[in-house]
Amino acid sequence: MGISVVDTQNVISAHDEKLWNDVLSSLNIDDVYFRIPYLALDQAMDEIEAFHFQRGEEVFFLPYIKKWIPHSEYWDFECPYGYSGPLANSNDQSFLQDAWNQFC
Repeated sequence: MGISVVDTQNVISAHDEKLWNDVLSSLNIDDVYFRIPYLALDQAMDEIEAFHFQRGEEVFFLPYIKKWIPHSEYWDFECPYGYSGPLANSNDQSFLQDAWNQFC
């Protein structure tokens, strides 16, 4: 009998700093560019969030600043000062593609 692996995905708000830091710890990341206070330097009135996708032990994490595009119904996603970007503890192309597909 095989073990069923369930995908989990969620958007983590900057208001849940403990969960945010727990995900970074699970990836063995201790880099200022992925921490909430760094993202807050460029925040203004925008939202700080991170997309988190997990399948078993494989983790994908993408912190970003969600900026409203004025005079539209759309949002832009960016990283502060061009740093950060996606993190993953897996090189499995299938997992990475699934993570990107869930984000988009």
